[in-house]
Amino acid sequence: MVDGRTEDTDMVSNQLTTYTALRRIRPMRRAYRVLCLAVLVSGVCALVPSQVTAQFRKGFGQGLFEVTLTRTRPPAVYLMKTGIGVQVTSPVTRPGVTERMASAIESELVSNDPRLTLQKNKPQIAVVCNVSRLDTNQKVEMKSVSVTKQTRTDRVYNAKTKKYDDKPVFGVVQEIQNTVVVTGDISLTYQARDQATGAVIDSGTFSPTYRKEFTNGVGALSSADVEQWLIQAAVLQVVPRLAPTKEPVKIQMGRPNDAVDNLNKLGQAGLWSRMLEQLEAMPALKDRGKDAYRQYNIGVAYEAIGYQSAEVGSAITFLEQAAAQYGKAIEMKPDEKYFREPQARIATAIASYNTLEQQIASYDRARKPAARASAAPLARSAAPARSAGAQPAATPPLAAAPRSSAASKGSFENSHVIDLLKSGLDEANLLATIKEARTVSFDLSPDGLKQLLSNKVPNRIIAAMRAKQSAR
Repeated sequence: MVDGRTEDTDMVSNQLTTYTALRRIRPMRRAYRVLCLAVLVSGVCALVPSQVTAQFRKGFGQGLFEVTLTRTRPPAVYLMKTGIGVQVTSPVTRPGVTERMASAIESELVSNDPRLTLQKNKPQIAVVCNVSRLDTNQKVEMKSVSVTKQTRTDRVYNAKTKKYDDKPVFGVVQEIQNTVVVTGDISLTYQARDQATGAVIDSGTFSPTYRKEFTNGVGALSSADVEQWLIQAAVLQVVPRLAPTKEPVKIQMGRPNDAVDNLNKLGQAGLWSRMLEQLEAMPALKDRGKDAYRQYNIGVAYEAIGYQSAEVGSAITFLEQAAAQYGKAIEMKPDEKYFREPQARIATAIASYNTLEQQIASYDRARKPAARASAAPLARSAAPARSAGAQPAATPPLAAAPRSSAASKGSFENSHVIDLLKSGLDEANLLATIKEARTVSFDLSPDGLKQLLSNKVPNRIIAAMRAKQSAR
């Protein structure tokens, strides 16, 4: 029978045996002992990377996985007339400055809003800017700065060589340096006027500035470079007043395990529909806290697909689904700080897209009376007659009206998807059918999406429909 005292005795005996063995090792050659130690250290170090990697994949971790999306911002004023002309005047600038600024504004407006066309002689909307100040300057200042430098050299005894060596000692010291300060500023007023009525549609005053310091002048911009920077800064303040603009959005991806981590690469490659399909098909993770990151990534995929949508109504639908997913994630893991920022970001995005949708709808309503008056009764696709100088009907940068669900003969439509699903076709075969369809005409407008969701069509099927339609 073994009692506690016997176990203690055995433990002490084992310790003595180990001690005796170590005593016997001491006479071994130094090189062999070093080799044994190296093997031991390498074995321990071999375990570290996998542990570190696993730590990075818990939630967001230190090995952050980041993607940059691009979303649309609505203009301050959505132009109801689309023939524009830009004029820039200035009593103070050098020759060529006003021409460059006018050209840049024209290029940005037409690029950001495909409805707009240039009409330099008789524009419907005149965009007029006056530059009252454009100044650049460089000056040299003597500044005391903190730098790390060698302050002295110590003599240190080296036990290995049994000699004294020189050891440099570094410290922070104050040093006087030449600093080139480059500055610049521009001031301009701007107006957008309806030439037919003389009404001022929008106006504003902008004053961008530039200031940067360069130690010893290294990398300092020339006056011409600063001038161009200021011109571009002014252009980027005028254009958002009249045209939708793009802005980058940086988003972090959740990393709860290797499987989700691998799907993040699909997102980085822009394959958001595939990522969404596989994330939704993945079983919920047993750990509710970890599954929150999967739900969060589903929200990221919906947000990305929303920003990619050609129709503003569809974009809003996907953004609302993203908001719901972000809400689920924060409910499942309320202590994750990275789940809170997306709530504000998605709310801002939805508000912006709602504003853009209303602007486009107003534009479409204004076009309809003229379109009805000039359209042929039996040929809707024919170009409407218009008087000289009139503008052709323009297409908004994002379509607000739902696309027609009427498809050409033989096309694969929403109704086919719903019928096949209700007939019992499994998702794998339905996905294959969508992929192999020769022609498709899916209605992915907000109304079309609501119809699909009300008939319990899974989101991964809808994502496959969108991917197929985009590939046409």
